[in-house]
Amino acid sequence: MKKEVGEKYRNALAVFLNLATDNVEEWLRSVPNTPKGATVIGALKNKDNVKAQMELFDSAVSHFYFLQWLYGKGAYFTKPNDEAAANGNCQTLADWIKLLYDLRNYWSHVDHDEILLSGKPLEEVNEMLLGLYLQACAEPKTNIPERYKGSAGINLVEMEISEGVYTVKKVTPRLSLTGAVFFTCLFLNGGQIGDFLESMEQSCYTFEELNARMEYRKNCSLMQHSENPVKKEKDFLYARDVYKYWKLRGHRAAAVSDAALDKKEACFGMLEYLKRCPEEAMELSGVKPDKNRRILLRGHAYDVREKDKFFDWALAFWDEEMSRVHV
Repeated sequence: MKKEVGEKYRNALAVFLNLATDNVEEWLRSVPNTPKGATVIGALKNKDNVKAQMELFDSAVSHFYFLQWLYGKGAYFTKPNDEAAANGNCQTLADWIKLLYDLRNYWSHVDHDEILLSGKPLEEVNEMLLGLYLQACAEPKTNIPERYKGSAGINLVEMEISEGVYTVKKVTPRLSLTGAVFFTCLFLNGGQIGDFLESMEQSCYTFEELNARMEYRKNCSLMQHSENPVKKEKDFLYARDVYKYWKLRGHRAAAVSDAALDKKEACFGMLEYLKRCPEEAMELSGVKPDKNRRILLRGHAYDVREKDKFFDWALAFWDEEMSRVHV
């Protein structure tokens, strides 16, 4: 990424990458039989104590939801997790942690250069990181801009070559700003991810512009047909459900442990739908939306959204499930 682009985000990245490494170290301290003072990477590479390695890896898979998915694929981490596999699994996981610390050092210390964003640790994890990113982009109902799709979304495009009417993009493992943010969020909790994205968004603005935006947010419900503050184009994909996907996926699995995955997603999708204010409500309330299609009802602002095909499908699913319960 260009140095001048990254500089305005340096403070936010430095703070939350340090929080991410703190989360990893706090997890390490919670694992039984871990020597005091041991570093995460040192503990993972401890070939002299295979049993401790196995406990450490099993704990990591339970703690970090994205690792559950990678382990379940069976191709990246070795299964079953016996003594023969423990060392290999821990060495692989150490590559992920090494990249996290490299990123923390890059954004926290001015004397580090961009080679840390394209070294061996990134080459080792890049293919699986791309798989996590594509999965997070595919399931949430978020419209992903073309320039953030595929491997070019998390890696910098090194070269574009025109061949007739087509443009060929050469993508190499070298993290883009989106890639750095996505990778960091894998090690943050839900609240930290929200604060992180808010800080990244605010990094685009001056203090005067931030004050104007804050004033608008406080008074928008009282201001008739008010103009939105000017929005600046971001240098990274800003889609909260993409960055929170791997954290929420684990919580959803725990919340509805006895249901199949598609039924869980249907339930949560229905809850999201119920948060919307249907367009028919405007006729009943007599309130007209502003130009941004928002209305104010009883002191609360709502986004007005038309019904879609999901509504009929969700109701059919719910009726089917309820009929089974009452049989």
